[in-house]
Amino acid sequence: MDGLVSLIIAVLNAERFVVQALTSAAAQDYRPLEVLVIDGGSADGTAALVQAFAQRQGGDLIVRPLPQAGTGLAAAWNTGLAAATGEFVTFLDSDDVWLPGKLSAQVAYLRANPEAQYVLGQVRFFLEPGCSRPATMRPEIFTSDHLARMPGALLARRGLFAQIGEFDPGYGITTDMEWFARAAALGVPGGAVPDTVIRKRVHEANLAAVAGPERIMQHLPRLLKEALELRRKRATPTAD
Repeated sequence: MDGLVSLIIAVLNAERFVVQALTSAAAQDYRPLEVLVIDGGSADGTAALVQAFAQRQGGDLIVRPLPQAGTGLAAAWNTGLAAATGEFVTFLDSDDVWLPGKLSAQVAYLRANPEAQYVLGQVRFFLEPGCSRPATMRPEIFTSDHLARMPGALLARRGLFAQIGEFDPGYGITTDMEWFARAAALGVPGGAVPDTVIRKRVHEANLAAVAGPERIMQHLPRLLKEALELRRKRATPTAD
């Protein structure tokens, strides 16, 4: 549907923060918006909270709870992509919040730059009250904003996923890193707005915190190798 933004939110036992994430999406001044909440089998109150939130919406803001096909974050996002009907696609982690104007600024950018297939924005990290700063995160990351290559700061044309592929489940929690590396290796044109578009919450149950830096690092050699191979293929002329 022209103009429609499809937002994909993956949830799994997310009752602690999911309403805040949904509220930040509903507070956007851009419409029309469909919110696809992909549940990976929550055993807490997540489903009830999402259903109650969905029932309060209507008109040009639709919230659709959907069961996840498969397991893992990539499978959740891919389930959402299969169900998305919008011209544009974006994502939001269930424990993060968007800042006002995120969608309107990014849609305007893509409208003004038809060659761009995606647009990013700035991120602001913040510590959940009562949580300690992870040793792997420098203090200054919480006092300055920076460009974010992460799904929550992204708005992409839906056709881009048909062009370069969906998220690879084999990369676990680094599946977003691999997707952005693939887009860069294939030379996909994109851009960025100067706005801070997302507040990323740091707490003890973050996927990266639970998995640990070792789980992230173990995928990097393969990621770099595959990205280099894509770059070589793109740079090598094909015979007619």
